[in-house]
Amino acid sequence: ARRGFFAGGGRVELHLVQAGLDGDGPPAGVGELSMEHLCGLTKEQLVDYLRTAPVVLAARTQVPDRVDPSGEPIPLAWHTDGLWVWSSETAAYVERHDLALPSYVLCHIATRAGVLPVLEPEVLDQAREVVSGAGQ
Repeated sequence: ARRGFFAGGGRVELHLVQAGLDGDGPPAGVGELSMEHLCGLTKEQLVDYLRTAPVVLAARTQVPDRVDPSGEPIPLAWHTDGLWVWSSETAAYVERHDLALPSYVLCHIATRAGVLPVLEPEVLDQAREVVSGAGQ
């Protein structure tokens, strides 16, 4: 199963953030998040942005924490800010395990000062297509 960020198509180009979440093992980049990677954001601002972005698709399932299998399961959902699409796992791994995201994603969020835009329904539909693979 794909998790994270990938290229999409249509009127607005959306990208799915992989952030080391491909595969079944622990995500790559765990423990690598540091202040110099945050482009001026705090970790709390980053996690808040990732968690509060509009949900485009939510599953009725949870996935285990692949870094700490004894940790609380992660509810599975997909979020977007109109340019990037990411799974709820992304925010959980940033918060719990200092997962480092690609610098271009962090700087994109920082240029928005961590403020999420209001999205048109068509953009949310496109993000849904990216997650489902129809936008590929």
